[in-house]
Amino acid sequence: MVAVTEHYLKPTLELIGAAIVVLGVLLAVFRYALFLVGLKKYPDLERIQLDLVHYLMFGLTIQVGADVLSTAVSPTLADLGVFRDRTYTGDAQLLPIEGPKGRVRGDAGEAARG
Repeated sequence: MVAVTEHYLKPTLELIGAAIVVLGVLLAVFRYALFLVGLKKYPDLERIQLDLVHYLMFGLTIQVGADVLSTAVSPTLADLGVFRDRTYTGDAQLLPIEGPKGRVRGDAGEAARG
């Protein structure tokens, strides 16, 4: 299943997304050319721009979905946000985190107990 998703589904979804973006750009250019020549009447250029934005959003959403699917099926260390220059030595220490008013988290509970 991983091989099918990685080798066929992701590139197919990316291709579909790219095709939708290209189609939207071509339609917008064509409609704008008709508008300039005067063959097609649009109330304003905003309608052409909004149609282009809808195509761009739809195509890019499909491409993001393909990327998410790829990351969910077979994540790499880079996908997970691990820095390759850092190595875990096993002796990591937790540092205190300052909360509001400069107190270190956990101080209030210790003060109440002590």
